[in-house]
Amino acid sequence: MFDEFVSFVVLAVSVLCGIGVLAAVHSVRAKRRACRALGAQLLQAFRMLIKHLQVHRGITAAHLGGETNLGERLKNEAHSITNDIASIVRLDPLLTEHEDWHGITKHWAKLSLTRYGSDPYDTYQQHCKLIAACLAMMRHIAFHYRINESHGSNERIYWYELLFLGEKLGQLRALGTMRLTLTQRLKVKQKSTERVTKTLKEIDAMFQNKRLQEKIGPAYCDEINNFIAMVEHYIIAGDAWMSTKSYFDRATETIDLIYKCFDEEMQLLLRSV
Repeated sequence: MFDEFVSFVVLAVSVLCGIGVLAAVHSVRAKRRACRALGAQLLQAFRMLIKHLQVHRGITAAHLGGETNLGERLKNEAHSITNDIASIVRLDPLLTEHEDWHGITKHWAKLSLTRYGSDPYDTYQQHCKLIAACLAMMRHIAFHYRINESHGSNERIYWYELLFLGEKLGQLRALGTMRLTLTQRLKVKQKSTERVTKTLKEIDAMFQNKRLQEKIGPAYCDEINNFIAMVEHYIIAGDAWMSTKSYFDRATETIDLIYKCFDEEMQLLLRSV
């Protein structure tokens, strides 16, 4: 009788221990899923911030190049950027304690005060530095929130490569806009043209990644190649004239294709959480 009682106690304890272990494992997995979900939300919020910074950079290039009727549009983009920053902080208030985040917000506060008459190429470079800082912050977030860990399908998420390509296309938009609007400032035009040539080479190097091409898809790749051909024809060779608005809008359409790919990658990530 006593032996049976001891056996029952041992069995009960074993069952309770097993339940405890399963509960602990479930709790760890739930926390990991919540962590990755928040990380994905932060990446999406940063994606909006970068998109608006890129548009602000392009409009600023046109404004400083002589398109003086863009003041209101610049204000609207600046307002969107301020809202993006607030959205990121609401998602993760602890981010405000990060030194790199302080650098981003301070840089934007200074850049938002750009006035007509500022050097176009210097302003372009400042925008590029700020966007690069945002991309670096996103990589930190991806590591911290375990975004880059293997997920359900074991398929790699190409979120960073897509955003980096989108940024190179965004640089072409700003540089081409600068090149088309400037008429007298020959040194700035030369700088922008040289930078366009370098950026095209960087994009070509990225397209050596066959897996990235597959992620983008043949139709979107064709659209990107068509845009690059346009840049070579109108910006590098200068064989014909093109309006600033037409160029800016065509560039924006191409960049938006990359953002669609990024959003699809985020959906793939969220489904695996």
